[in-house]
Amino acid sequence: MKHLITITAIMLTTIISYAQTSVNYCYDDAGNRKHRDILLICSSSKMTSVNSNSKNTPHEETAQLEQKQLVIKDKIDNFEITIYPNPTEGKLSLNVSNMPQNTDNNVKVFDLFGKQLYNSQIGSETTELDLSMQPTGTYIMKVIIADKTAVWKIIKK
Repeated sequence: MKHLITITAIMLTTIISYAQTSVNYCYDDAGNRKHRDILLICSSSKMTSVNSNSKNTPHEETAQLEQKQLVIKDKIDNFEITIYPNPTEGKLSLNVSNMPQNTDNNVKVFDLFGKQLYNSQIGSETTELDLSMQPTGTYIMKVIIADKTAVWKIIKK
């Protein structure tokens, strides 16, 4: 009986340490969840994504993730947001599809103490952020598009 328990514990530990899950949620102003992305990180070379609103096959999503490391995909209203790579070594890309041109579109980065480190207008569909001068750690990225706001956690290696 002790052998069975030991083997089961070893197998569970291996499975838990092999796969990590990251879940990102998007809420409307009333607090209702509108969108959810689940990223299953299996190893450094192979990742799988389960997207509740995705039209891609799992194989296509895995190929996309392998090309870009870890990708955050989300929606603000009708705007598709893609942030990659996360964790980053310093350079971070923010893609916004269907972005309105005549509105105030901003990206801000804060440290965990709330100090604003980066503030920029989003002028085109792709915006490059440079965090290479910041120390290793966790940061908060806030994107504001057409008076809609979403927040993500960014990890700098």
